[in-house]
Amino acid sequence: MTLEQLKTQLETSDLPVAYLAFPESAAPAMPFVVFQETRTDNFGADGVVYKKLSVIQIDLYTRGRDLDAEEALEDALAFTYWDKEQSPIDDEACYRWSYDITINNMEE
Repeated sequence: MTLEQLKTQLETSDLPVAYLAFPESAAPAMPFVVFQETRTDNFGADGVVYKKLSVIQIDLYTRGRDLDAEEALEDALAFTYWDKEQSPIDDEACYRWSYDITINNMEE
């Protein structure tokens, strides 16, 4: 799965989605989703990278607990295993739900 394919999949949540950040002048109202590749978790064999795996952090920003937005995003992530954690962002008066997934970014 490419990052563009992942973006398309995340957009099935009907939430605004951007890679890394929205342009400051075009930031949508919350809830919205921002995602980024944070690191690799490659699988090796015979001293080489056998399978390229990317760890992706998907952040859902909300003003408060928004179960509908969480459900919509989790439905969009139904194709894979995910973990999530919540953290308040006090200076922005909002919450960030971070979902971590791993994707195979090699063409198969």
